[in-house]
Amino acid sequence: MRLRNLFCAVVAAGGLGLAVSQPASAVVVSAVLNTDFSGTTDATGFPSISFNDFDGSGLVHVTLDNTNLAPATAFTSEWWFNFSGDATQLTLDNFTTSGGDGVLLPPSIDTCNNCTDAAFRPDGDGFFDVVLGFETAAGDRFDAGEIVEFDITLAGITADNFNLQSIAGPGNTSNDFWCAATHAQGVGPAGEDSDFLGGQCERFPPVEIPEPGTLLLLGFAAFGAGLVGRRRMRRE
Repeated sequence: MRLRNLFCAVVAAGGLGLAVSQPASAVVVSAVLNTDFSGTTDATGFPSISFNDFDGSGLVHVTLDNTNLAPATAFTSEWWFNFSGDATQLTLDNFTTSGGDGVLLPPSIDTCNNCTDAAFRPDGDGFFDVVLGFETAAGDRFDAGEIVEFDITLAGITADNFNLQSIAGPGNTSNDFWCAATHAQGVGPAGEDSDFLGGQCERFPPVEIPEPGTLLLLGFAAFGAGLVGRRRMRRE
């Protein structure tokens, strides 16, 4: 009887916890930069970018992925993306790299709101809000096969803040606007050409993530159910 009462209490507490605990909603915004807007087609593989806010807590994890960039001589020197808030407040933290030779210096970051500076307009196309500059010297650059990750922390931001297109610039007759872009160098038959690659973002539907307290209550409920089950087996 005591076990049954304990089980009922645990289930009741779990139900109350589930009622008041709202699961977090993770959003991922990503783009494959598979469109060459520089007028050449020298890159034979394409990098990607993703923004993951995990639980919408004000931290967005950014991944720049050169795993599929080709040929092997290729590297990326600049990356551009957009931000719907005050881009000048953005900073990069927790910079890590993987793949390749594992040697890569952190990028510089330049930001601007509704900027008309040429540095924010890759190859004369649309203007972006953020540009990251990587080293181009062999041994320090962002090579094909490498992955860069970092965090952007700012109160209230989510992955959705990075899901918008570049702004049209004067003389842009192609009407191509991108969620993100990169400058791929070391491409072409002799590895001496460069491309500007752009891509459109895709927003993945939110994934409900149970809060830690909810998971704990569910664990207690499962434990209680197991105790009751064993008690019944002994009686039989």
